[in-house]
Amino acid sequence: MKYNKRLVKKLTALFLVCIMIISLGNGFSMQTAASAPESGVDIDVPSDTSAQSEPAGVQMLSETSQPELTDSTGQTDSTEQAESSEGTESAQTAGTSLESYGGAANDLGTRAENQGEAKNGLFSDGINADVKSGQQTVSTATNDTIKAINVIKQDSTVTKTKLPGVQFEIYGPYDASGTSLPEGAAKIDMRTTNDEGVCAFSGLIPGKWYYLKEVMAANGYALNEDIIPVQTKGVSDLAAITEETVTNDRLGRLEIENTTNMDCEAGKTKPSAGVEFTLYKAVLNSIGEYVEGTNHYSKGDAVGTKSTVMSRDNTKASVTFDDLVPGIYILEEETPEGHASVDEKVITVQPGYNQGTGYPASSDEECVINNTAVKGKVALEVVSSIDKNVHIEAEVRREVA
Repeated sequence: MKYNKRLVKKLTALFLVCIMIISLGNGFSMQTAASAPESGVDIDVPSDTSAQSEPAGVQMLSETSQPELTDSTGQTDSTEQAESSEGTESAQTAGTSLESYGGAANDLGTRAENQGEAKNGLFSDGINADVKSGQQTVSTATNDTIKAINVIKQDSTVTKTKLPGVQFEIYGPYDASGTSLPEGAAKIDMRTTNDEGVCAFSGLIPGKWYYLKEVMAANGYALNEDIIPVQTKGVSDLAAITEETVTNDRLGRLEIENTTNMDCEAGKTKPSAGVEFTLYKAVLNSIGEYVEGTNHYSKGDAVGTKSTVMSRDNTKASVTFDDLVPGIYILEEETPEGHASVDEKVITVQPGYNQGTGYPASSDEECVINNTAVKGKVALEVVSSIDKNVHIEAEVRREVA
């Protein structure tokens, strides 16, 4: 019999078809092309000889069932497209990891889903696929663009002054806003503001709340102790970045001058060195003896004690308290001998107090304290009764009426 190559090929193909039909009758396992073997995604189709009738409610992902990964606008992202087994990208490479959840062999179907993760600028909430015997289906995974928060740090008074070197921690994501960290909260990142006073937190989930906590302030500024809630842009928002401006109060300073009228002509004063002042932090107290506006205060912790020092040109005697956190303070003087006592002063230190252009400054009434002498000096010339050319000097102190 003459050898016929075409006939042999046809018989071989027919034999393979028969084998496949037998296999369909005994159950089989298929793997989707949307996930290459390395991704470890096996979707088992249950063994059922009666499956010839294609039970309702069961779907199957075949090699032609390639999940398409698109962004939230519906555009297919070429970097996220899951290729077939003949391509170069698997669903896992594109940022989609499928885990199969199968039941017993006689279940009607299996279910495969992925856990969302952010990759390549997109975030996926997950893919669910129902598998039907003998059918093909295409599952589309919609990936949302991941979001970012830019923190802008600036002076609370002179807002054009940006603050570098400020450290922030970020916590989240959360479903709601808040002003305190939840119990057991753990930071997910930390950033420091650059020379423009900006730091960026990226890779954040759309529409979620994140909490900012300042952990180190700029030099010369008070730490902002507020917990700052910030919500990222939503899924439907084309903008990816949320900007949050956070301010810091510049530390203030107090310069106190002291004068006296002792040994001066009427209505005149002169600088007085060596007078001691103590500055206290004021504590709000309903029965406090110090009053500022409608509030009463008591003396809290002492900030420091200093004595006035004469300037080089002898025109001013003063004491300076630096790096004061804005707030209420009480200034107390140790009354110098021979002078009337001076009441303590309640002083409000504003942000950047006495720090130059653009910041508030003390008034003369507040920063100059004059001590009034209560004792005067009388010079007596005493002449000897024996020799009038002999002069005896004497000095007598007395209380001024």
